[in-house]
Amino acid sequence: MAPRRNKNTERKIAEERIERLFEAAHTVYEKDPSLSGRYVILAIKIAMKYRVKIPDRYRHSYCRKCFSFFSPGNNTRTRINSGKVTLTCTNCGYIRRYPIKERR
Repeated sequence: MAPRRNKNTERKIAEERIERLFEAAHTVYEKDPSLSGRYVILAIKIAMKYRVKIPDRYRHSYCRKCFSFFSPGNNTRTRINSGKVTLTCTNCGYIRRYPIKERR
């Protein structure tokens, strides 16, 4: 029999890879937007394979329809209306809304 895999260490490695891929997508976007989209797709596949959540700071930084990396002012339109933030992807037209958290 093969030795048992340690899922906790695999998940930690997956989280580190996801972090690196999103950072790479951010740095590469200016030179090659399609490559940054590829990095986003790889990060999502790793998250699904190892059942790891994508970190909160990266959750709103890509389009869920075309998987392009969001760069504010370049390929997204951001609006704030009635307590909600609306992100519109200019590549595919996907609209994403999420509420603004209240301060306490």
